[in-house]
Amino acid sequence: MSETDSCMTIKENLEAIFNSIFDGIISLDNNLNVVSLNRAAERFFGVRKVDVLGKSCFCGDLLAEIRESLDTTIRSGTPVREFSFKLTDGAGDERTAILSTAPLKDDKGYVKGVVLIVHDISEIRSLEKRLDDRPVYHKLIGRNQRMRHVFTIIEKVAKSDAPALIEGESGSGKGLIAEAIHYKSARRNEPFVKVNCAALSESLLESELFGHAKGSFTGAFKDRIGRFETAGAGTLFLDEIGEIPLATQVKLLNVLQDKTIERVGESTPRKVNARIISATNRSLKELIDKKMFREDLYYRLKVVRIETPPLRERIDDIEPLVASILTSQRKETGKNIESVSKEAMKLLMKYRWPGNVRELENAIAQAFVLCDDNIISPDSLPPEITNPAPTTNHESSDERSIISDALQKSHGKKSQAAKILGIDRTTLWRKMKEFHLS
Repeated sequence: MSETDSCMTIKENLEAIFNSIFDGIISLDNNLNVVSLNRAAERFFGVRKVDVLGKSCFCGDLLAEIRESLDTTIRSGTPVREFSFKLTDGAGDERTAILSTAPLKDDKGYVKGVVLIVHDISEIRSLEKRLDDRPVYHKLIGRNQRMRHVFTIIEKVAKSDAPALIEGESGSGKGLIAEAIHYKSARRNEPFVKVNCAALSESLLESELFGHAKGSFTGAFKDRIGRFETAGAGTLFLDEIGEIPLATQVKLLNVLQDKTIERVGESTPRKVNARIISATNRSLKELIDKKMFREDLYYRLKVVRIETPPLRERIDDIEPLVASILTSQRKETGKNIESVSKEAMKLLMKYRWPGNVRELENAIAQAFVLCDDNIISPDSLPPEITNPAPTTNHESSDERSIISDALQKSHGKKSQAAKILGIDRTTLWRKMKEFHLS
């Protein structure tokens, strides 16, 4: 191969790489005439390379907003870091991008042009808008199959008045599921009343649930109605139901059976009509075995059982969750942070999230405090995410075994195995590679 042919091959390879890059790249000379642009830039601005080469600021008014940044880079020789830019394309759709500029210098260090880098985040913006405009499942977000199954159960449970028990780890969204059931039900215009059973002593919990009569105990200066009566014909959500003392469990069982309560210090039955939804992050079956929870109450509470999957088992929900949290944080803080860098997103996807969605929300909230740019980088994330503790052999073994079982049940069909596991095929492929499963 001649030297000319070799140079041509290198040039073709570089052009192929240049055109395969996701971000739009445009180089301009000192007069802002277009020297080159890749296919991503053509797609974003809706132009053809052949039509714009050699032309000054080919998009006319579209580039007027960033002309100052381009001129600044050429005059000073310093780059301009990420800033947000919006335009309406030829189809009438609004597009959003994060733009950066960098100087192009000759071998003597003189600025001979500028490069413009366009990171298109229109899809993220579109996703955020869909999530903001989607009240169907209250504040719940999820495209994972297991979460879609939860949404289906919510639809069905909302049509009945049966007690429902929501089980899942702390921070996995049990309270939001309870709210969604209420607001999808015929009781939506009645009160939704929440009681954290773990936060109150036995005597205070009974007074909180059932109310008390004046003089029934020290400090009871007047009659007080409890949460059952406050809920009326609405929904009473008993969070951390596994923490209720046995004596209170007996009284709660009577309420479920007779639909009546007695205030503390009274013997007059009072009719109640609230629907009961309960939640726990503990295994009630284990508490029953330890004689710490009544079996008859358990079966009364779990007429319908909903299991909330932990975030580590629905990794494909992290991106839409992050998009939604970014929107909320922008509104709350007023900071114009547009997105999360690819490196930071990889770390978020790899982390095991023991605190589930609540921990993810806290991580992004911290990043908003620490981040000085338009894009969240790994430096702004909590250290336990950027430098996670190694997974124990026991945890890895359990996860490998679960994936292996799913592959066996599906006879090696990966799409079917992913469905069994409630994850997408990409996540399954990644896990199979991690655990050396063929």
